[in-house]
Amino acid sequence: MEKKTVLGAAFLLLTLVWVVPAKAQTEEVKPEVAAKVRTTVADYVQREEQLKGGFFLRDSQDKTIRDLQFDYVHEGVEKTQDNLYSVCVDLLDTSKNRLDVDFYLQPTSSGNFQVSTIKIHKVNGVERKD
Repeated sequence: MEKKTVLGAAFLLLTLVWVVPAKAQTEEVKPEVAAKVRTTVADYVQREEQLKGGFFLRDSQDKTIRDLQFDYVHEGVEKTQDNLYSVCVDLLDTSKNRLDVDFYLQPTSSGNFQVSTIKIHKVNGVERKD
C-alpha cells in the first residue's frame, strides 16, 4: 500500500511539473490587442494571396508546398513568455484538407505586429508533432 502512495505522489508531482509551466507560459491578452493580432494575421494572408496569387506554405512533414485558402482566424490569442503573440488560423488546401495553422507575431516599436513564424498545428483535426 505504501508503494502505491509513493507512486501516486510521484505521478502527481510529475503532472504538476509538466502541466503548470505550460499554462504559466502564456498570459491573458487584452481584447483590443487580441483584435489587432487577428486583424494583422488576416491582412497578412490576404496580402500574400494578392502578391503571390495564393497563400503558399511549406509543409515541413511531407516537404510539399501547400496552396491554401483562408477560412477564418480563431478568437483566442495568447502571449508567450518570449513576448510573442500566437493565434490559430483555419485554412483549406486544394484537396479540401483543413489545416489549423499557428501564426506567431512579435510586437514592433510602432505598436503594430509582425508575423515571425508560421507553423502547421493540425491537419483535419490531427495534431502535428513537429
